[in-house]
Amino acid sequence: MGRTRGIYFEIDDQENVIDFGTYALMMYYAKQINANKAKQMFNATLSEWKYRVEYNLPTENLDGLEDFEAHFVPSELQEAISFIANDVIPALNNEPRGLIEKYGGPDNFLKLYYTSPDYLAALGLNNNEFYDELYGVKVAFKQLHDLFEYSLSINTPYEIFIR
Repeated sequence: MGRTRGIYFEIDDQENVIDFGTYALMMYYAKQINANKAKQMFNATLSEWKYRVEYNLPTENLDGLEDFEAHFVPSELQEAISFIANDVIPALNNEPRGLIEKYGGPDNFLKLYYTSPDYLAALGLNNNEFYDELYGVKVAFKQLHDLFEYSLSINTPYEIFIR
């Protein structure tokens, strides 16, 4: 499978990239641990414009082609940080095998992913996305954790791009 798209998080000239397949594994795995906390974490990875569109909220003064600032709610970011540190990473550390293997391979993962997509449907994952394994998922969660912490420490939203 070839790498196709990624989610880019930028703040203060720092850039983190998570490919769509790894991102989907992360969000699906987190959802299995705690759907409500995972949804809040997922919302923190949306631009404010995308968040408002997803939840049918007014988008006045926002433009999906020019406004990339993240949906930034400090209390929700703090909860996402705690969720990653206290629930997700410890669970990943106890996984005996890679997540793709755990979920029965890429094709079966896609079936599981779309069986009850809820908020995950916004990603639009397809069968030719790149899937990283357990180590890559751990690294990506750590990057997201650190991004959220840094953003809170300077009280500045990061920007989100999809390429």
